[in-house]
Amino acid sequence: MVFSNLKGITEKNLNVVIVDCYIGILVYFTDLQRRAVIDDAMISVCRSVLLDS
Repeated sequence: MVFSNLKGITEKNLNVVIVDCYIGILVYFTDLQRRAVIDDAMISVCRSVLLDS
């Protein structure tokens, strides 16, 4: 839900369509938490996700 809201705000302000995203996460996230962030982004926003810590 957060990613969908951020995508909507970004598309409205920049007048572009977002299809890919780059997400920075905290270093201490576990593998399960990282996968949860990726899954959420893939479901709500992006076709492909690049995750960085």
